Amino acid sequence: MTNLKKIICGLSFLATVGMGGSAEAEILRAAQMARGVSVTQSQCAALGTAVWAVVANTGYCVRYYVSVKGGKGMMPAVFLQGDKLGTYRESTRSFSDAGPSADIDTERLQALADELSSMTRTTGIYLARPGVDGSAGHHGDRRSWLELYIVHVALDAIKKKDGYTGFHLVGQSGGAALVGGLIFMRADIGCAVPGAGRLALLGETFNVKDPLRRLFDPVREVATIARRTTRIIVVTDPEDRLVKAKNQNAFVNAVRKAGGRVEQFYVQATDEDRHGVRRYAFRAIEGCIKGESQQHIAMALEVLRQLYTVQAVRSSSPKKG
Repeated sequence: MTNLKKIICGLSFLATVGMGGSAEAEILRAAQMARGVSVTQSQCAALGTAVWAVVANTGYCVRYYVSVKGGKGMMPAVFLQGDKLGTYRESTRSFSDAGPSADIDTERLQALADELSSMTRTTGIYLARPGVDGSAGHHGDRRSWLELYIVHVALDAIKKKDGYTGFHLVGQSGGAALVGGLIFMRADIGCAVPGAGRLALLGETFNVKDPLRRLFDPVREVATIARRTTRIIVVTDPEDRLVKAKNQNAFVNAVRKAGGRVEQFYVQATDEDRHGVRRYAFRAIEGCIKGESQQHIAMALEVLRQLYTVQAVRSSSPKKG
């Protein structure tokens, strides 16, 4: 960690010049994302909403999709999506799911920003993670210190460019792990809702020599996290098959043991892997931003659980006639 802290001295940002708001929809090809995305600083400056983030003397263009559909605020709600392109193989720097079915329509990203803004009644931002959704970088570096630093610097750039005072963060899976890391990195986070995130590695490793490309482990930073004023709400499906509940519970227990405050809600995802808790996480951050009590949020999530369960049963039932 000592060497990584030194890297912070080399972090900088430059907000690109461009018009705000949503841009025209694009189709982002998975095959290109799988190879790694390169964007020059001048190309980045020509984009509607993007910032230039420099980490370890390398610049990365980070795109974001903004919505004020539900209102404007000085502390936007920022969503970080989960990992994409399937399983990653470090030996070949390749992904298992980089075919046309994994292509991304940016209208879908904008729609998530719209949904988040509408629910929270403040500015909503979909922040594209490095290497996917229009941002530069390689998605094989997901959940690494490099990705965490890039996102951290990008948030600083967005904050300066658009005049924000801080952020509320919500994440799904790999994006939730980033939320855990950002609580450690930043003191300007109001609400933080990691959903189905690997917040404690529990011995899991990613054997690479470059310290920047090693996985960060939020649970190791609980001494700092416990001192934050951030309201932390962890959303967990106890039957999650992709990110086990133990990887989330260990973080919750460690923060509490360190004297910090963290809330945890158990929900029921409807996908086969019981992993997709994004809609629950959105409702949790809505409640947090609006100042709802823990009991109120728990009741709201239970209503959603019942609703989604009924919908799942109906969609799986054979149609008559």
